[in-house]
Amino acid sequence: MSRDHAQLLDAAGNRFWLLDRFHAGALPAAQAERWAGLPKDEADGLLQLLPGRGSASCGMRVHNRDGSRPEACGNGLRCIAVLAHERGYAPSRFTVRTDAGLREVVVEAGDERRARVELGVPLVLERQAELGGDQAPRGFLVSFGNPHCVIHCDDVESAAVAEIGQALQSHPLFPEGTNVEFVQRTPDGLRVRVWERGVGETLSCGTGVGAAFWASPDVHPRAQVWTRGGTLAVERGADGRVWLEGPVRSVGSRPDPLGLHAS
Repeated sequence: MSRDHAQLLDAAGNRFWLLDRFHAGALPAAQAERWAGLPKDEADGLLQLLPGRGSASCGMRVHNRDGSRPEACGNGLRCIAVLAHERGYAPSRFTVRTDAGLREVVVEAGDERRARVELGVPLVLERQAELGGDQAPRGFLVSFGNPHCVIHCDDVESAAVAEIGQALQSHPLFPEGTNVEFVQRTPDGLRVRVWERGVGETLSCGTGVGAAFWASPDVHPRAQVWTRGGTLAVERGADGRVWLEGPVRSVGSRPDPLGLHAS
């Protein structure tokens, strides 16, 4: 992959434009926001691969499609891990600096590009949050550095994802908005659909998968989670950290349309 082109990477359905800024440093916010929305139907946002600091081999900065800055992004972290290792910036196991803190990652050798990344120890905010009247669903509120509201349902395919997701963006419980996960228990694990803050419904969400897993305590400590973009493995370690694993694919590249690589 050319270092002078933006890479379009796919991580279980989440697609991101990724800019290698390891030697140049982070873009100014206004330029990053322009990049994140170019064009809106190709990607869920922008990832910047940044230089490391302290014990971190590299850093990650995320912009959603609407230009907002999420604190964490599990599938984005998997993309950053793969690219940083392939470009020689980091070994196969290393630490990434994110807005949610330091995260350990492992890039797996083999024919398929895969990464296993730490999502951290979740913070449970409320297990049975009232989201409306008596007939409204209840939510399991949990944070992986970014907020999640997990709603269990009998059938994710019939869930009112857009209607409920949009409504919860203005709910008083979530003054800064929230990601919303619709979760169905299956014999093999979980099925999940996600409404992402700043994006809308996406084919996958790494921290959303982690939140759905943590809000389903009857699931095995290592489980398969189906999303519309693919299947991810999620695991709870003995120390309480949650790990996410899955493939990463390159699906395109483009010359930098804003001339930002040279800045």
